Amino acid sequence: MLLQFAEEYARSKQLAAVFLDSRTEVIPFYERFGYSAHAALLMRKRL
Repeated sequence: MLLQFAEEYARSKQLAAVFLDSRTEVIPFYERFGYSAHAALLMRKRL
């Protein structure tokens, strides 16, 4: 799975954590793999 590959790569680079940009609707998917919600807010304005 791509998610596992990314985690293994991050570990090989001795990273302490992985941050993902995600939508609210898919949070349960990532929680099944041990991820937890982290405060992030992206603002935009259409021109």
